[in-house]
Amino acid sequence: TTVFDGIPPVPFTEFTMNFRSGDQAMLKAPSVCGTQQAVASLEPASRPGTHVTVQADLTTTGCGAAQFAPTLSASFGGLLAGGDTSTTMTFARTDADERFGAMTVSLPVGLLGRLSSIERCSLTDARAASCAESAKVGSVAVQAGTGNAPLTIDTGKVYLTDPEEGAVAGLAITIPAKVGPIDLGTAVVLAKMTVRPDLGIDVTTGTMPTIVGGVPLFVRSMTLQLDREGFLFNASSCTERAISAQIGSTAGNAVTQSVSYLPTDCSAMAFAPVFTAKLGGELKRPSLTATMLPRAGDSTMSSMSMTLPLGLSAGRKALSNTCPQADFAAGTCAATSRVGTATAVSPIIPDPMSGPVYLVAVPGDLPALAVSLHGLIDLPLLIVNSLDKGQMTSTVQSIPDVPLTRFDLALDAGSLLESDAKTLCAGPRAIRAAFTGHNGSRSESSPVVDMVCPGDKTVLPPTPARAKAIGSLRRMGANARLKVTVRGKAITGVRVVLPRSAVRVKASAVRGASLVKSGTSVFGRGLISAAGQTITVKVPAAKRAAGVSSVSLDIAPRALQQAVRLRRGKAVKVKVRVTHATGRPTTLTLTLKTR
Repeated sequence: TTVFDGIPPVPFTEFTMNFRSGDQAMLKAPSVCGTQQAVASLEPASRPGTHVTVQADLTTTGCGAAQFAPTLSASFGGLLAGGDTSTTMTFARTDADERFGAMTVSLPVGLLGRLSSIERCSLTDARAASCAESAKVGSVAVQAGTGNAPLTIDTGKVYLTDPEEGAVAGLAITIPAKVGPIDLGTAVVLAKMTVRPDLGIDVTTGTMPTIVGGVPLFVRSMTLQLDREGFLFNASSCTERAISAQIGSTAGNAVTQSVSYLPTDCSAMAFAPVFTAKLGGELKRPSLTATMLPRAGDSTMSSMSMTLPLGLSAGRKALSNTCPQADFAAGTCAATSRVGTATAVSPIIPDPMSGPVYLVAVPGDLPALAVSLHGLIDLPLLIVNSLDKGQMTSTVQSIPDVPLTRFDLALDAGSLLESDAKTLCAGPRAIRAAFTGHNGSRSESSPVVDMVCPGDKTVLPPTPARAKAIGSLRRMGANARLKVTVRGKAITGVRVVLPRSAVRVKASAVRGASLVKSGTSVFGRGLISAAGQTITVKVPAAKRAAGVSSVSLDIAPRALQQAVRLRRGKAVKVKVRVTHATGRPTTLTLTLKTR
């Protein structure tokens, strides 16, 4: 509606106003062909307050068939398998296409974000376009308008938000409706991040805004860039996958587009998870705790198997108390089929996932161990059991390409396992474990089971405490990992001094440490600080009481800067000072070799 007010009382016979055409045209014709009315309300100067209404037909012609053929393009900041990356995705349409509606982007399995490392914006602040910069994970650039020369709108921002119901997190895409001196405010598009059954992430947006501040908004292209340092990282598998997007229109049509995603250099990734096992309770019907500790920077795990030593296997009584698979799927297994618990810790989510372990009937085979880990995401696992020459092997296949920091399988005493103490204690007491990574690598381990047999001598911890440290330094991105262990006394603190000649510490980016107490790993927030070349871990008094026996410290690439190019095999000396319950610190010199 255009209003002419205060017209001078000069008589005229005809008034013609022409709006120019072309790419700089102010008006856009209706999208649907047909005849509509333009209405004018005229007020005579001689009789203010009275109006005469007149109409004119406006006929739109030249309409073709409705179409919606948007395009999707994507690029990556790096495709090194398992390495940090960024991504830029552009959604575009022509002026002849229907306008954008809602869309769903399906990220390939393994291309994930560290949701636990970024501060989140509340949904209330997100809707009000008032998120803090600490929650920013990227930016958005929008072109809008009709014709052949759409306008570029000021760059907006993308924030990580709290999840809506049924989601693990969300994104707030803020689009400033500002062109030159005209500022119509900020349009906010909320997207929710959900987990598919294969543990890939789907990002689903709400409907794109079509009008802001009373002005129609014809979005022609949207370029979404997720480039927060340390947020996105690549899959460990070099199998070609795709980013796919289902792009909807305001008319209800939808088109699916995809672009290829192929990580590289999988063979360069290390893969050597640490495996330990412990028997507890009465040896005749013992408990078993098996712990798998993947190393930071290694490939994720695709499968694993564990073969128990001779003399230790499933008891017949336990095998008769199985849960039907249908009942397990429905969550209605009887308590008698529950044999333990499982816990998994992942760096991409803030809290551990855990769940009960049930003995589930498998037609034609031995009963399997089934567990559904619950947390911010759900991870179902089926552990298949088999017997060969009297030894029981438990195997997990098709583990999703998701990084884990720790996995614990705890079978309760008197629930599943029985032992022939004479055979078990006379043998090597070792569990054979085999692991396969998503990068194709294989790792094997045969740790001696921590157990006490009749006649074993009790070995007291040494006094004073002995300390040791192990670690490595990865030359690509200067990612460092080290573990400090003290036997005999509880750790109260660790101080690591890195040489300035090799790497420089970015103190603001140092965060996170893992404490091991009573055989259980606890991720510690706020325990770690840095100043200069010194990184300090302080164990809170509340955690000391439980006895912290080791500290694992993973120093991410974003926290270190190479002072010189680190060649493979270069030795870097690190000073490690450990304080423990004896009150007297232990000083170690640790040599990290780059790989």
